[in-house]
Amino acid sequence: MVRRSASRLVIVLVLAALCVAGAGAAENATVSVGGSASADGELTFAFKPEQGEERTVKIAILNGTTAKNAAREIWKELALALGDGYDVAIKGKEKRHVKIASKTPAGAFTLALTNNTVGGLSISVGE
Repeated sequence: MVRRSASRLVIVLVLAALCVAGAGAAENATVSVGGSASADGELTFAFKPEQGEERTVKIAILNGTTAKNAAREIWKELALALGDGYDVAIKGKEKRHVKIASKTPAGAFTLALTNNTVGGLSISVGE
């Protein structure tokens, strides 16, 4: 019984390590916004190109800002911070998704939300 449990644990740990290893740099990312700001706050994103220095992007969000308007603020600040090497656009029927794509094949990057002090506003980052 102990051997079976130990081998299951090893399998789970190996699968978890593979999942983390696969979560590396990509050539595109999407920031999705939901809810509405119930307090003033700040969003902090970490952008790290595969070839280059990490950049921190901070975005102030005011109380009462809708998901659509927060997406617009994220789009504006990311486009400014990332420059010409990346296409940053607002997508989706409700205009609350920000799509970031590299303009070059070697432009892989990682994007992470490192802090969200805005009450009521949900932010997710994915591919």
